[in-house]
Amino acid sequence: MAEHVLAFLKSDAVVLSTDLAQVEAVVRTPVRRIGAQLIELHRARHKLGYDGACRPCPCGRTPRFVE
Repeated sequence: MAEHVLAFLKSDAVVLSTDLAQVEAVVRTPVRRIGAQLIELHRARHKLGYDGACRPCPCGRTPRFVE
């Protein structure tokens, strides 16, 4: 995965210096963007949290939660 990030930076004409603080600052932004997209994909694929007052039932009807 790290090799892919480095290739992405290189393709975007980003030049990393020997200054570790500069490298960290430059690398942090795209890695955070990747992390945010990963979370969005996960949330889109898996329902998290409250699912509403009713759910589909295997029998085809829709039961409602009460209290």
